[in-house]
Amino acid sequence: MQGVGPRCYENCTVSVVDSDGRVRATATFPLPNRLSIGCQGGLVASPIQLAAGNVYYLAEGGAVHRLKPTGVDEVVATLPVLSSQQITWFAVSPDGARLMASIFSIPTLVPTSTCPLHAPGDLQTQLLSVTLGGATTTLRATKSPFVELKYPPPHILSIVGWDEVGPIAVQETHSGGMGSIEGTVWWGPAAHLDAQGKPGEPIGGPNCE
Repeated sequence: MQGVGPRCYENCTVSVVDSDGRVRATATFPLPNRLSIGCQGGLVASPIQLAAGNVYYLAEGGAVHRLKPTGVDEVVATLPVLSSQQITWFAVSPDGARLMASIFSIPTLVPTSTCPLHAPGDLQTQLLSVTLGGATTTLRATKSPFVELKYPPPHILSIVGWDEVGPIAVQETHSGGMGSIEGTVWWGPAAHLDAQGKPGEPIGGPNCE
């Protein structure tokens, strides 16, 4: 099976397609809000993941759906929405039993005559471990007063995948920028995370990107 999602900005359609090109199941969903940092723009994380022969997608409001080839579409987890200016990276284990997510949130934008500014508020991060259909565990959470950002934007931990060893993360992910589409570039060396969300040694060495 293959999950196919077009480039989408407000609503997205994802389909499960078999090897003969036959569409087995389709779902259309509203995307989560996108994060923007002043005039710098922001990264857009992929809302679609594949695991255990199913498609998992993150919709507006933090709901993670599992779309099966049979057409069954069910919510298997709900991730927190900390603000309307937030980016969420997530990955599902190969057996479809667990999910790990990292969230980065900043205050909302206020329009000005030049670059937008951010309203007073907090910069927040969360690292979550979820048993799909079960409990959510917060492995790490931070909150600090938000200060208007200069270039380069802060570096944060993002979840970029999950293999037979475990979840994979990049610790030095840029929270904003221009010129690259998220998913085509990992912003630094990747490492496996342990059960407590602690990164191990960089995969392929510290200079492997």
